[in-house]
Amino acid sequence: MTKTKRNYVIAVLAAVSVTVAAYIILLQRSERFHEVSLESGTELFSIDPADIKTFKFDTQAFLLLANRREKGKNGFDIEISRKNGHPVEQCQGGGVFISLLNTFATIKAMQSSEAVTNSEQYTISIGTVLIGDYSALEPSQWRFMASSDKATVVANDGMQMFIVNVPYSAFQTLIEGCTRLSL
Repeated sequence: MTKTKRNYVIAVLAAVSVTVAAYIILLQRSERFHEVSLESGTELFSIDPADIKTFKFDTQAFLLLANRREKGKNGFDIEISRKNGHPVEQCQGGGVFISLLNTFATIKAMQSSEAVTNSEQYTISIGTVLIGDYSALEPSQWRFMASSDKATVVANDGMQMFIVNVPYSAFQTLIEGCTRLSL
């Protein structure tokens, strides 16, 4: 390699290194580098309800596991464990459960992401929902919280909080257990 070519390669590498270093410094200085601005109505998560294989709802006092018996069919086997010593409930999910799956199959932002800047106003921890399908992809996981008046529900995807279209009543119905979900 000639001296001129070598100097050119060194100059290009130096320029790339400086650019990468500057970008890293900007990211480190930015407290909001991971936030994305979304419009109201933007889908955060969407899956065809017929493709849901597993549904898990976990709270401090309650665990619901639902597994589809056959792909594309509505039959779900549900097992509910209450962490206060009650016996395990088992049932088959009925129309009420299928309706709830439809609610969780599409999670939309109800306000722009800038609207959720103060997480301290969401004091009620609802629980975590995990939705898996038949693909090899990892299940989608969302942590839900509510405002003290339960009028607003937020979802956290692990990086950012969004006010979402899932009503607080959906979680209340899940917690009612098999007496409601098997209907």
